Amino acid sequence: MSEQMTMDELLSHLMLMGFNPEDCHEAVSCGKLSAQDAVEWILSGKPRTSSSAHLVLPKQIIKAHDKSESSHSNSGISDGPQCPSYQASKPNEPPVVHSRFAESRDARVQFLNNKRIRLEHDVKKEKMNKKMEKEAILKEIECDRKAKRELKQNPDTSVAMPTTSTAPSGQHATCLIQIRLPNGQNVRHEFQSQQTISHVV
Repeated sequence: MSEQMTMDELLSHLMLMGFNPEDCHEAVSCGKLSAQDAVEWILSGKPRTSSSAHLVLPKQIIKAHDKSESSHSNSGISDGPQCPSYQASKPNEPPVVHSRFAESRDARVQFLNNKRIRLEHDVKKEKMNKKMEKEAILKEIECDRKAKRELKQNPDTSVAMPTTSTAPSGQHATCLIQIRLPNGQNVRHEFQSQQTISHVV
């Protein structure tokens, strides 16, 4: 009877720690008759070796355990010791582990995006500078062409500055014409005042 109670207490203790009944029964059947051995065996993945002995529980022990389990469930969980560390780690709800590889990948993607944005900005800026330089050159060329056209339309010509002199009253009137040539030489001619321009030319 004492052995049955010891088995029941072991199974109840393991289940109160958060292990399911199947793992508890397997641990006891594999000869893990202490709480520490049973916990280590379950957490290590329930290894089975060819040399390990298997303990087969009689039906009376299983029935007694089922009765004790139902009595514990009716009396409430507060009657027995609680182990929140094992209850929190349920097999069906694994903890979420943030991957460092994912962080590195996200950081690399962000770095490449920033690099691409800077490169596009530099390319646009370079194109704008080249466009402004081209417009300035074209404007300068147009100004030069305009100046050349104006120079051809208005060439430097020699301007004749006729000077006339009238003789005093009582003398013959004459006209003195002075012409400045393009080379800077001055030529003077004297004509009668009665002569027309056609004679002078």
